[in-house]
Amino acid sequence: MKRRRTFRTHCSKPTNSVTLVQFVIGSIYRSFFITQQFTASQIFFNLKSLQLVKQYNISAYFNDFKIFNQVARD
Repeated sequence: MKRRRTFRTHCSKPTNSVTLVQFVIGSIYRSFFITQQFTASQIFFNLKSLQLVKQYNISAYFNDFKIFNQVARD
């Protein structure tokens, strides 16, 4: 019971699918910064394979991410 309560508080259900997509992208960002194994193009390709890019306008996120990635490399 306690485990279920903590799961509910930490993983609260998003109000709509746009916030769900933002949550997914935030988790991808966090996993990228923790592991440093993915490139932005690989993440973008994975999202394309999930058909998320056609449903939602995610390209704005990834333009910012590519710019940030280039700045971090320089």
